[in-house]
Amino acid sequence: MERLGRSFADTLAGLYSGVYDSELKAVAAKENHMQTLQAMEDATCPTLCAKVREIMRAASTTTRVVTGNDGAGNDGVPGFSIRELARIKSDPDAMDKAEQIQEERLRVWREAKVQRRKFVQLLTWQPGSQGLEATVAKAKSVAKFASKLNEAHRLFVFSADLFAEAPGESWKTEPKTSADALKPYMDFLGTRTGECDFVFIFDGRVRSVRRLIDGALERHRRSIEEMWIVVNESSAVIRSRRTCLGSRTKECCMAILPASRAHLTTKPRSDFSASGEDSTFHGTFTNVHCLTPDACP
Repeated sequence: MERLGRSFADTLAGLYSGVYDSELKAVAAKENHMQTLQAMEDATCPTLCAKVREIMRAASTTTRVVTGNDGAGNDGVPGFSIRELARIKSDPDAMDKAEQIQEERLRVWREAKVQRRKFVQLLTWQPGSQGLEATVAKAKSVAKFASKLNEAHRLFVFSADLFAEAPGESWKTEPKTSADALKPYMDFLGTRTGECDFVFIFDGRVRSVRRLIDGALERHRRSIEEMWIVVNESSAVIRSRRTCLGSRTKECCMAILPASRAHLTTKPRSDFSASGEDSTFHGTFTNVHCLTPDACP
C-alpha cells in the first residue's frame, strides 16, 4: 500500500493547497461537470486526471485475497478493481449491464478453476505434521506420473529465496536458514530416484546457503551437476554494498539428474544465451532479467 498511500496523500495535499483550483473551476463551468469528472477529460483537467489515474493504477496492483467462497454464491471470484469500477461507473451502458458483467465474470472464473485443477494443485506442508512424502502423494497426478527418459519428465524445484524469505522487503535481504531447517526438504529431494525425476535446487545467490545445501545432500551420495544463472545487474535489486567483488548476480542451480549426462538428449536452446549458449550442452544462462518487486505476484 506504500505507493498507493503516497499517491493518495499527494493528491489530497494538492487539493487542499489549491494546486488543482484552475482545473476544477474549468470542470465546474461545464454543463455536466459530473460527467466530465467521471470521463477524466485531459483537455479540461490534465494534471488532476493524471494524478487520479496514478492512484487507480496503484490501487489495482495492491494485493487482493481471494477465498474459496465469499458466502454470497460468488464462488470466490475476485471483486472489481478500482479501475474497473471507475470504467463501469463512467459508462452509462456498462452501468445498466453491471449485473450481466458480474455473471460473466463468475462464469469465466468457474471455467478457469476447472482448467486450473487439471494442471495445478497447491499443497502446503508444515514441519512436525505428516511426512513430506505423504503430503506430495496427495497430488495424484504427480505421485502417479510415469514416462520414459527424454520424453517427459517430473521436476522438483527448491528455491532458497522463497524458503528463507525474510519479512518485509525480502528482495533486499539475503535469505538465511539453518541445516536443521533444510534437512527434511533435502532428505526428500535427495531421495527422488524415479526414472524421469529431475531436481533443481536454487541457492538464492547466497554462498552460505549453498554450503548448507551441499552438506545436507552429501549423505545421499547423489551426483550433483551445477548450472549458473547470470543476472542482468541493471534489472536486479542489489542486496549488498558495492564493495570489491560484492556483486550477487550469480545464482547456482544444483541439479540432481535421473541418469548420467551421457543418457540425456542434448537439445538446442536460444534463450539467455548472451555468451553463445546454443544448446543444453551449456550449463550457463546469461543476461537473465529479474522481475521488479512490484511485478511479482
